[in-house]
Amino acid sequence: MADRDQLARTGVTTAAFRRFIRREIIRKRSEWHKLALVAAGVSLAVGVRWLADQGQQGFPFATFSPVILLAAILLDWRHALLTAVASGLAVMWLLLPSGTAPAGPSLIAIYFLSIAILVVAGDTIRQLVVENEAHAQQAEAFNIELQHRTKNALQMMRALASRASRATDPAEFYSMLSGRLDALAKSNELLRFGVLPSCDMEELVEAVLHPFRSGQLVRGGTPCLVDRDAVTPLMMALHELCTNATKYGALSVETGRADLTWSGPHDGVVTIEWRETGGPPVQPPKTRGIGSRLLQAHGALSRVDLDFRRDGVQCHIWAKAADQ
Repeated sequence: MADRDQLARTGVTTAAFRRFIRREIIRKRSEWHKLALVAAGVSLAVGVRWLADQGQQGFPFATFSPVILLAAILLDWRHALLTAVASGLAVMWLLLPSGTAPAGPSLIAIYFLSIAILVVAGDTIRQLVVENEAHAQQAEAFNIELQHRTKNALQMMRALASRASRATDPAEFYSMLSGRLDALAKSNELLRFGVLPSCDMEELVEAVLHPFRSGQLVRGGTPCLVDRDAVTPLMMALHELCTNATKYGALSVETGRADLTWSGPHDGVVTIEWRETGGPPVQPPKTRGIGSRLLQAHGALSRVDLDFRRDGVQCHIWAKAADQ
């Protein structure tokens, strides 16, 4: 039992030490801080060597190798090379008698080869730790975003399914539910389920209009990116406009036309305009269902103006643009 407890304590200590080293490797430091660490490392190596034998016994550069390796791991290869140069100067000026060569040519060559290996190895370790930390942060951000999107998707599906009890035509309800779920799934696909921070507006519109492809539906706008928080509500809103226009509005007759245009970003907002013409006379809905809620301002849709004009539905949407 005592041995097991000792092993457990050792494991905890080792894990804590590893976390400390990782934090120090990824820590952001100013240039002055890095130079101060270089000076402190070289001074420590000189002090240890001086206390040992004043550099008179053995290879005088021996105590400087760990400092150079640590500089490569904790700082970068440039500061590791600076540490190596400073170490060589410190040996010649402080540890060797005047006019004494530090070592033979072969040992000097070995020293420089060793330094090169230490710098490359240390900087490689540093890069691997930094990249691993970046991947870990990305994975954490992805998990958070995935949980957020899953929760929103479930809430949306619950709201859509709640209309089943009020549906008079099961086939029509299934068609409506299927189309909205397809739009919800497509919005997640466009963002790679939360990996991407934004979506191209052209690509978003293309995905929305694909099931409604028709010469009566015209689209166009300036190149821009929509923030990921706006992608799902915007796709659902545009899908609702297309569905209603196909069933009741301008796209339900051969003489009708629907124009979808967008512009931006202006002050962090992409403006979308939907305009129907040439369709049957418009009658404002008498009741408000899930479709009406999809065409309201919420989340990253800061404003939605829906106008049931008799000559055609018009809708203006203000969606959050992606950070440039």
